[in-house]
Amino acid sequence: MNKKLLLALAGGCLLLCCCALSIGASIYFFNKSQPLPKPDDILPTTKPSVMITQSKTPSPSPTVSQIIVPSLSGSFLETFDDNRNDWELGEYSEEYMYAYSSIENGKMIYETEALQEDGGFIYDTYYNHPMTNFEASIDAKLIAGHEDTSYGIIFNRIDNQNFYFFIINAEYQQFKLKKFIGDEGEDVLTWTDSSAIRTTGINNVRVKKVGSLITLYVNDQQIATATDSSFTEPGDIGFLVVHYNEGDTATVEFDNLKIIPR
Repeated sequence: MNKKLLLALAGGCLLLCCCALSIGASIYFFNKSQPLPKPDDILPTTKPSVMITQSKTPSPSPTVSQIIVPSLSGSFLETFDDNRNDWELGEYSEEYMYAYSSIENGKMIYETEALQEDGGFIYDTYYNHPMTNFEASIDAKLIAGHEDTSYGIIFNRIDNQNFYFFIINAEYQQFKLKKFIGDEGEDVLTWTDSSAIRTTGINNVRVKKVGSLITLYVNDQQIATATDSSFTEPGDIGFLVVHYNEGDTATVEFDNLKIIPR
């Protein structure tokens, strides 16, 4: 075969080999340079529906028994100087509400957010002092959050589905008395105006129950009475925060929970 032809064929083969190597190297480095999938692209991320953790700032350990009002036998006063009475503290999240509760500077602080379209409520009660006939009061203040936020007293709580609550809304100067029977809510007194409710600062919310007669007070002024005999057995007493729309948030401070037998 002609020498020039052999050289031409050899040169052509060499050129083809170089092209193949070049293409192969390009493919290798292109693949290597592609970013790896992020974890979120591979695995779905979900939040737990219920979460209870310890408080960010641990409360002091109980050192003495509950505080008793000296002048009235069987009465109870909680000033939230510490957590000697075992309130639920820390983070809580479920279907309707998120809350973080803590005791700071002699106050019970609730930071809350509604998670459902129709809102929800969250409460805590002093489970060791159930009463049938009593007078109970608490100081409460909306520190921050949505103006629709309501707060007040839950009483005669038999269980999670049976209780009364008396709440006020400071922004609109209104109050309501409601009961839950078997998890079904019913207004005893619908939203009603009252100038006794302060639009800013602390409101003292008080309820007196003797037999079927329920008397409501705000800032030491009697604002309403109602008659209802749904719950005649002793029940727990405490405080609550209520939201009405998804995404509403609030910071509410409670102090001086008093319970006096009547």
